[in-house]
Amino acid sequence: MTEAWVMAIGGIDPSGGAGLAVDRRSIEAAGLGCQCIVSADTDQDDGEVRSLGARPGDVWLGECRGRVAEGLPCAVKFGLLPGREALQAAGQLVDDLLERDPDLAVVMDPVLRSSSGFEFVTSGDLPALLGLCRRPLVLTPNLAELATLTGRDPGGLPMDLDECLAAAQDLLKRGLRAVIVKDGHGQGETICDWLCEGDGVEPKRLQRPRVRTGGGMGTIRGTGCRFASHLAAGLGLGQSLFEASLRAGDWVAEEISKGS
Repeated sequence: MTEAWVMAIGGIDPSGGAGLAVDRRSIEAAGLGCQCIVSADTDQDDGEVRSLGARPGDVWLGECRGRVAEGLPCAVKFGLLPGREALQAAGQLVDDLLERDPDLAVVMDPVLRSSSGFEFVTSGDLPALLGLCRRPLVLTPNLAELATLTGRDPGGLPMDLDECLAAAQDLLKRGLRAVIVKDGHGQGETICDWLCEGDGVEPKRLQRPRVRTGGGMGTIRGTGCRFASHLAAGLGLGQSLFEASLRAGDWVAEEISKGS
């Protein structure tokens, strides 16, 4: 494989509104190739997720290892990792790849549940997910995911800014490269994401107007997939975390404005 490419690991959404279909679109929009690895099949549509068919972790891990046998991707993006076995397989893959390229960009969108409430990662799986966070990944949680991952009550949202940044710091202490707290499910006319890095780096504000479509707030599905995948592509192209985060947010806003 000669062209630069991103490896995307995640679930298949047969409706095409989220998952690997939009991962590929988001990565290719940045000008890179995409190789997709399926971690799960789902039965869902725009209204709800009805069932989840997790693939064995050792099977898709073997597929990943086969893809990288002749050359590494320039970045990796994880989406749906359905349960402890999948999360542990992801950790093995990250360890393998970082041993070969310690600077490889790895982005994870922590998909815990669907917007309709279907649980992909249960409370019993959270220790495995937090174990994965011991690696130098870029994590892109929304506010509810941030609360869950740090033992806060998602029912108490929205958190105030100080609590959000403190929660991000809690995750960074585990060994993550960065946490990008997404405000897409927040309130108000302005979206304000925050890029939080370790080593005493001041959090950076990522602000833009909240885009409307169809007369209301943007409601397309898969915005988290789009953001994390476009971010991974930007990092793979050599952009800084700040630049790649801004570009990913702007690109998702454009997608929302088109209703696509």
